[in-house]
Amino acid sequence: MIVLHITTFLLAKKEGMNTYPHYIGIIVTLVAFFPYIAIVLHIIAAIFLLLNATSTTKNEVFNS
Repeated sequence: MIVLHITTFLLAKKEGMNTYPHYIGIIVTLVAFFPYIAIVLHIIAAIFLLLNATSTTKNEVFNS
């Protein structure tokens, strides 16, 4: 799973997009050894990813 987070981080950085949600995903993957903590951290990471997705304009998506 961490490979997926690192890959999306590198792709986002290459395209000049925000990378903070991917940092959170990497941290969640490394810290999420305990089930209940993992659930809470993944919900927080999902919220940040959704906020990042809603702040992206159509032009940024189509021009990338």
